[in-house]
Amino acid sequence: MLSIGKFCSTIFVLVIILTSLAAIGIYSSYTVKPGPKFIRNQFIGLYLSIQLLFYCLQTLYLSYKNPQRFLKPLVFADLAYFTLAIVFSSLSALFHVLTNRVDSCVFSSLIVLINLLNFLLIINRRFETKTHKKYMDYIDFIKTSSFITLQDGFLKKIFRFVNFLLKIFFLLSLILISNGSLMNSMARIKFGAKGTFVNVPLSDKSNRFIKIHLVCDGPKSANRSSFLIEGDCRSSHVDFLGIQRELVKMNRRVCVWDKAGLGYSDFFYSDMRNHGLYYSNFLRSINESRVVLVGMGDGADLVLANAGKLDNLERLVLFDALPTRLRWHAESQVRNWSQNKLQEQIGNFVEKKIWLIKLVNAFAVPLGLVPSVVQRKKFDFSMENNLLWLNEKVWLSEKMYLEQLEGSGDKLFDLGGFDVRVSHVITKKSNDQIYDQLCAPKNQKANSRYCLYEKKMNGYLVSERSKMVNNGSVYECNENECGAEYFIRNAQFTAKVLDGISS
Repeated sequence: MLSIGKFCSTIFVLVIILTSLAAIGIYSSYTVKPGPKFIRNQFIGLYLSIQLLFYCLQTLYLSYKNPQRFLKPLVFADLAYFTLAIVFSSLSALFHVLTNRVDSCVFSSLIVLINLLNFLLIINRRFETKTHKKYMDYIDFIKTSSFITLQDGFLKKIFRFVNFLLKIFFLLSLILISNGSLMNSMARIKFGAKGTFVNVPLSDKSNRFIKIHLVCDGPKSANRSSFLIEGDCRSSHVDFLGIQRELVKMNRRVCVWDKAGLGYSDFFYSDMRNHGLYYSNFLRSINESRVVLVGMGDGADLVLANAGKLDNLERLVLFDALPTRLRWHAESQVRNWSQNKLQEQIGNFVEKKIWLIKLVNAFAVPLGLVPSVVQRKKFDFSMENNLLWLNEKVWLSEKMYLEQLEGSGDKLFDLGGFDVRVSHVITKKSNDQIYDQLCAPKNQKANSRYCLYEKKMNGYLVSERSKMVNNGSVYECNENECGAEYFIRNAQFTAKVLDGISS
């Protein structure tokens, strides 16, 4: 007869199997649409629920496996296998706690529990097989069980071999998942969130709040304004800490922050599509009397869109504003594209880029493989901004940005009728610099088609950016290194420019 203990454990495992099957269905649906509350990487939960299902099936297999096989030396290999599974699923649970992934932590904990059950089940069945007085009852049960009716022949050997391969595959994938959870939490483990968190109400009358990470430094002054620096869709506060330090040395107050869905701030709510629902409320919540908004690259979009909603805004300062959209308009002008051709090219670019980001979200982020695919010359694990690239947030944010890019309007500079002083720091390259930096390394002559194209592009970008001012000044950066990365990397230069413009 089937023992009461085995019956209860079977019922328990069947319940967990049904739970994992339901989770697989739910997570699969959320991989093609936003999650139930927050926009998160649902592939992490999907892979963990599949892991849970597999190890539950292993429990059933061990429960009704031929008792004689528990007397063989290979049983110790099984014990070692489930020990490793317990260790790595425990690590996965621990690291997911640090990233506030409650769902992933729960499923990882269930995997720990099931594998612990498997470990104890092997020991128990080996002991029973050796000592149980009613051993023939076990044999009779095995003969009548529909689960194990295969003869000790070819089919049974095939079954055991396939099971062996699956065990290896799922253990390796579990190791990668635990590695992914480590990568996802490494910035928080090594550095942690500094500064403060601000609970910002959404402006959609939903009574919801979103927690924003903010780091302010420098003396407050009634006579001098504070800087708030905004970057592109992938920029966290860490990118601007160098600029903050340099401005603080000049006795200026600077605030850097993580947008929703980046760094240490909360994830986007599932019905949010941009930062407009909280941005103006956030700027009011930081309690700065006078603010200079600094927009770096695509960050100019956000500050321009919300400038008219603020009472304490003194001015805007842009650095090489809107490079992605402006680049496309420049392409259209230089190549003489029609509007339809421009939209077609943008659509093709967005489609290819989104598919790449989907692959990163589906495999690289959950399995901790981002350092292998991220486009950086050297991935330095000692740098906080690099570690934040390992997080699921940055890739979800870039995907959201790309999805909005195709439908962006034609206006590159629009204050919405609001009169505010706008200054612009732009990169301006001479023809000789373009030749030395772009053409010569590719063995292109100065009058080649490629080189002429780059010169036209530079001229158009400088011309258009020079128009993106309002009662302010244009500061041209013509050093060889000038560009979007230079403004962040050379913090002394940027701080000096900001202090001069806003004085």
